[in-house]
Amino acid sequence: MRPDELSEANKKVARQRLLTLYLAGAIVLAGLLLLLAMKYLGPADNTTQPVPIQQEITIPTDDGAELREQFKLALKDYETNIEGQLAMANLPAWNLQADHDIQAFKQQALSAFSQGDYKQALKAIMDAGLLAERALTDWNQRYSAAYSSALAFLNDMSPDKAKLSIDEALTLKPAEPDALTLKQRIDRLPEVKQLLDEANIAHIENDIRKRYRILQQVTALDPLRVELQDEISQLAQHIAEEDFAAYINAGLTAVDHRKLSAARSALRSAKAIFPSRREIQILSGRISAQARALSLSSAIRKGDQATKHDNWSLALTTYQQALKMHPDNGELIKKVKLARRITSLSQTISDYVDRHHRLASPNVAAMAEKTLQDAQAFTDMSKSLASKSIELASLLERYNQPAELMIWSDNLTDITIRRVGKVGIVTQKLVRLRPGKYTLEGKRPGYKSKLLNIDIKLGQARLEVEVMCNERI
Repeated sequence: MRPDELSEANKKVARQRLLTLYLAGAIVLAGLLLLLAMKYLGPADNTTQPVPIQQEITIPTDDGAELREQFKLALKDYETNIEGQLAMANLPAWNLQADHDIQAFKQQALSAFSQGDYKQALKAIMDAGLLAERALTDWNQRYSAAYSSALAFLNDMSPDKAKLSIDEALTLKPAEPDALTLKQRIDRLPEVKQLLDEANIAHIENDIRKRYRILQQVTALDPLRVELQDEISQLAQHIAEEDFAAYINAGLTAVDHRKLSAARSALRSAKAIFPSRREIQILSGRISAQARALSLSSAIRKGDQATKHDNWSLALTTYQQALKMHPDNGELIKKVKLARRITSLSQTISDYVDRHHRLASPNVAAMAEKTLQDAQAFTDMSKSLASKSIELASLLERYNQPAELMIWSDNLTDITIRRVGKVGIVTQKLVRLRPGKYTLEGKRPGYKSKLLNIDIKLGQARLEVEVMCNERI
């Protein structure tokens, strides 16, 4: 509760108590109250006798028993409510005279009561209550004035004067939370004042970052300086705009110099400030486009390097991967086509060489010849293809050199070479066959047919066999 609210509440409570206890209450003379208040606002002295209350208090009855009961009620109320507030007010610390007079009125009341003078006892305790009420009002007013002065001096950046005022306020109300908080602010005021002076210099130098940093330090020391928040927010926005623009420009420059790592770092920093700005989309698009261009260049370079090392399989894989990202790139399409053709020819020739026995077949040999003709256009690009082509050509030449096959028989058996042709019924016959595997079949009526498998080795010059059906059915 504010000091003015406390004062009003105390007055109201006191008036209600007096009305209840004394029925008619006491008619307060405004002029005399003012004179008495002026007296107690002055410095305390060591007077031993209480100053009489210059206000006539009317006791509405002379009934001793009733007066006795009224006094007991008044004393109980005084000790229960008023003395507690007086203890909080700590009167001896700032108005010793008022404290002395109040205590003296109470002692007079107790003394009169013990002597049976209930009317005088009731008047004395009422005087004590009235004087206490005035002292409490003065207490609150003094506190309010000291607190207000301390706050004003704080706002005027006068730490010494503010300290004197807040010390006075805390003397009156040592545990008041608002005063304790204000004291903390005043204790930090010299440091705050120095920082604000530095902030003003930064403003003159147009160093907004320094001023922003200093003002943040000020609000950290004194969070109740809310008047600085608007400027801090404006400075923060200005700095953010500057930083954002700097990051965007740095990112675009890095893209132009093909430094994608630096560009991406700048993009991340810019996003952390304003993630939805159009500039973010522009920079991101430039980075993506440059990344695609660099990936294409890198892929072509890697693929070309593979072709130089005659690794057309690796080159084909590299070109194909790049083509997925750049499906319309004409250069890549041509390179993929070339690498695929050389790789295919190399694989086909390797297959003919690895299974060269098939070359004994004229049809297979013809296809191998056709493959060699196709490969001829690319042998200058691939040493391995040229080497394989030479090896296949040599095999074809050797398979084109027939061996002599001498067939002996009984002039009764009809002989055929499967998939080659008929030999007939002979005693002997010399035929020429390409290297390879053949099956000779002999037939004779009334006799079991005979099959003979032969294998003419590559480079073999001559082979003799006998085919006769001499086992009856």
